[in-house]
Amino acid sequence: MARPRYRIGERVVLFLYPLSLLGLTSPVADGRGRFLVTPAGRVRLSPAQRLWLSTGDTSLQDRIPDGIPLTNFLQRLRSLEGEQP
Repeated sequence: MARPRYRIGERVVLFLYPLSLLGLTSPVADGRGRFLVTPAGRVRLSPAQRLWLSTGDTSLQDRIPDGIPLTNFLQRLRSLEGEQP
C-alpha cells in the first residue's frame, strides 16, 4: 500500500485518525483527509474529496480553478461539524 509523501515546505490540512496503541496515525478515509494548500493559500479538492464533503450544499463542490480560500474552507468544515448529530 502506498504511503503519502510529504515535501519540505508543502502545506496541507490533515484530518487524522486517533492515535493507535503504538502512537501511530494516518489521514482519514484513505487519504481523502489530506488537503493540499497552494502557495496562494487556497485548498484544492479532488473529485473524491468534493463528493466526500458534499452535504447538499454545493459550495465545496464548485469547480474553482485555483481552489477555495483556506479560511473559507476551514469555516465550512467547522459548520459541517456543528451539523453532525
